[in-house]
Amino acid sequence: MLTYEEATNYYYLYSCLKTKRFTDGLTEKLCMDAMEYFDTVYEKRVKITFLFPFLKYEEIVKLAYDVLNVCARKSNNNNKIFYIGSFKEYKHSLEESLGYYNKIKKQAIKKDPVHFFKTCFQISFMDIGKISEKYQVL
Repeated sequence: MLTYEEATNYYYLYSCLKTKRFTDGLTEKLCMDAMEYFDTVYEKRVKITFLFPFLKYEEIVKLAYDVLNVCARKSNNNNKIFYIGSFKEYKHSLEESLGYYNKIKKQAIKKDPVHFFKTCFQISFMDIGKISEKYQVL
């Protein structure tokens, strides 16, 4: 569920934490926060894959960021969403992200409504690792 660039960044942060050697201005707290964010993005992608099995990988990646963006904006917690491969900010408005999510959701309901609603119910009970309260969704 991670691209090559994302996996490289994840490994770098993990190595910093494991060896307790922090470079490039990183601190232990910053690495821990980044690792939690990586886990959150990963968790969203897994859920999206179950919910929307017809999506291509690139669409799953985009939808995960849109879902996180919707959650951050709706909760007014002012957390910025970043691409975990490049660490560039994801600069979509709430309306853009919500529009994309709703478009995909409508496609899923048209394709197989039983699968969609059954999977929504199952996902609500999933426990895929630690889920950050900052980015609750789906």
